[in-house]
Order: sequence, then structure tokens, then C-alpha cells
Amino acid sequence: MELKQLRYFTKIADMGSLSAASRVLHISQPSLSYQISQLEEQIGKKLLLRQPTGVSMTIEGEAFYREALQILRQVDGIQGVVDSVRSQLTGYVSVAMAHTQAMQYALPLIQKVRDLHPRLQLEVFDGTSRDMLRAVGSGQRDLAVVIWDSESSILAAQPAVEEEIFLVSKTELAPQEKSILRSDVRRYPLILPSRDQIPESLYDLGLGIDESAKNPETTAQQYNIIVANSVGIFRQAILAGIAHSLQPWGALHDDIEQGRIIATPLQPPVLRKVAIGTARGAAPSQATRAVQKALLSVMESRVAEGFVKGRMLANEVHEVDKS
Repeated sequence: MELKQLRYFTKIADMGSLSAASRVLHISQPSLSYQISQLEEQIGKKLLLRQPTGVSMTIEGEAFYREALQILRQVDGIQGVVDSVRSQLTGYVSVAMAHTQAMQYALPLIQKVRDLHPRLQLEVFDGTSRDMLRAVGSGQRDLAVVIWDSESSILAAQPAVEEEIFLVSKTELAPQEKSILRSDVRRYPLILPSRDQIPESLYDLGLGIDESAKNPETTAQQYNIIVANSVGIFRQAILAGIAHSLQPWGALHDDIEQGRIIATPLQPPVLRKVAIGTARGAAPSQATRAVQKALLSVMESRVAEGFVKGRMLANEVHEVDKS
């Protein structure tokens, strides 16, 4: 007994006609009739009665029809499971994220990839933007989520989000104004990453540091800056009232929403691009491309929900001139 014979029999029974079934099944009527005869011979019972107006099932045929349908449903179900497993992505993808980006996107990315591609192994690393940039540029990691600056040219990168930077402060120590001028930021003690770990513009635009103050020690002393390279340390220093910081909204979203920290906009606004990229010249795997697509979806949702203050740049293609 073959599965095709079960399919032929049930189709004939459903349509009540050998000729009609032969047209739907794209098999000649004599061949179809022969297959049913072979099936009846194997079963040892007459299953169909040929009549001038078509065919009808015998009592044995009706019982066989019910069992045949169950078998075919089970077979189709098994095939569906196999096809589903075959279609699921497998492999390993490592994602390197700058500290502030990891705070905003790492967990929702992990959850989304688990939902969409449960057999794909995802590993997320966080660190300074420069370190993560170099890790992907050197091929140590598959995908980067970093702050866009001139060094990002080592990546084949796609700017994804333009995020706004705020002066973040303990609630009791926050400015009373709804916004403050960039030049007024230097009145506040700050905790920031070291200069070699973030774009110069974050210091220069935020603090008005001129070319004569490029030495990190001079800069830190002159502008009352505590140097740290950890969002966790930034948060502790802010909540302790030791310092303020310049951070995107999403990095401290929960504290801002619960009133422990105030995020004050700067005027004019300080904006920075966040890029998603792979090593230049690399051929990303199908799994890496799937994670990148999931990441863009996560970013879009975070912006739409107000978790990230900024705008999507997903359709922008940004390439740095090698010259």
C-alpha cells in the first residue's frame, strides 16, 4: 500500500467521479482505475462501486476512507514539522554593542531572535564604542552596534538611529529650566567616558572645549570631569549626586520614568548616529543578516514606543569617503 493510493482513493471518494479526480490529480483515468484496483486487491475488499453516474463507497470503503484521512493528516503534519525545522536558521552570531546601545537594545534583541530563530545561537558583548568597532573590524565579532564617527569607515555600516543626547542628573540636582544651552553644560560636574573612547564631538559640542585643551588630564581638571567607561558607574555617580552625565534617554530609561533621574534637553540639540555594521569586505552569513534585520526591527519599535528619543535612519546609506 502506498501513500499515493490513499490520496487517489480519498480524492475519488470526495469528488464521486473517476474522471473528475483524474483531471484534478493530473493522472489518466485508466492509470487511476488501475491504482484503485491494486489497492482493493491488497485490502481484499471492494472499496468503490462503479455506477453510470459516478462512483460511491461501499461500507468497507467508508471505513477505509475515515482511516485513510487520519493517516494522510498525520503524514502531512509530519512533513510540516520537517519543513519548519528545515526552514529555521541555525548557526552562531556574535553582536558587539557599545555600552549605551546594549542598555537600550540587547535584551529586546535577544528576545526577538529567540522568538524568530530559536535554533540560532546569539551572543552579545558590550564595551566601549571604539573597542566594539575594532572587534568587528578585525573579524572577532560578526555585527557591531556603535556610535558613528570617522573610525567607523572600517565597517560596512548602515546608520540606523539618530539619537538625542541629554544632560542627565539626579532629580534634586537637575537644572530648573526645561532645556539648557550647550555652553552651560560645563557649569556642572560631569562623568563621561575617556576621550579616546567616544567621538570628539560629544565633548566639543557639549562643553565648548577648544583646541588648546586636548590633553585628557587638562580637560578633566579644567572642566571638572570624572572619567569612567561604564554605564553602571555613570548611573551610580548620578544617583549619588556626585556628577551629571551626557547620555541618551534609553540608557537610563527606567530611572527617568520612575523620577530618580531627570533628562534635560540641550539647545541646540546634541545628536549622534548609531550604526549597524559588519567588517568591510566580509560576506555576512544568512544568520548574521537575519540578526541585523531583527535588530533594525527592535530599534524601530524602541523609537516608536518612546524608549529611545530620536529618529530612524534605516533607509539611509552612509559610506565614508576613503580619501
